[in-house]
Amino acid sequence: MTTLLKPDGSYTSNLNETVQAMLDHLIATDDQTGDTEYHKRIRIQTKEPNQTSDDREFASAGHSRNELADKLAKEATKNNEICHNKIPKSEIVRQESEKTITKWQQHWDANTKGLVTKEYFPNIKERIKMKISLSPNFTALVTAHGKTKAYLHCFKIIQSPECICTHGSQTAEHLIFDCDRLEKERRRLIVYTVQEEDSSV
Repeated sequence: MTTLLKPDGSYTSNLNETVQAMLDHLIATDDQTGDTEYHKRIRIQTKEPNQTSDDREFASAGHSRNELADKLAKEATKNNEICHNKIPKSEIVRQESEKTITKWQQHWDANTKGLVTKEYFPNIKERIKMKISLSPNFTALVTAHGKTKAYLHCFKIIQSPECICTHGSQTAEHLIFDCDRLEKERRRLIVYTVQEEDSSV
């Protein structure tokens, strides 16, 4: 704030006293019969209680941005519908993610490939929520592309797809649910799965 010399010879840096002194000077040196343009501008900027709507329009006149703001403000008072065009970035990300997953699910349902994997993971959204440590053996099981006898037999690498337990073809599903040779491992898997489900509740 600039220090101002008052008529009584003292100095002041008070905003109100400074502005009033400027007004007094302007009135004394310009049209003393009423407000001058400078007087109006200063009074409007300091927001005196006697500021009128005409004063506010005067302050905005000649400034394109101010005039536009005034126009929009007046239109808003006549419009009962309030529209918020600004959307948080997080909401935009969420909406786009939902669209992507929906489109992915549609392709997943329509595709005739990966039928075995679909049996394990029919829902894309639920699969994304799962925390799975991927490994070559896990991938081989859920895609049925592992070195099972049924898979090797498809490519005529071996003569028979039958499992060594002699109770069916050695597919990934057979090894997980039916093979007698893996009964001990199957029980351990069941116990582990139950514990994981209980801990996640």
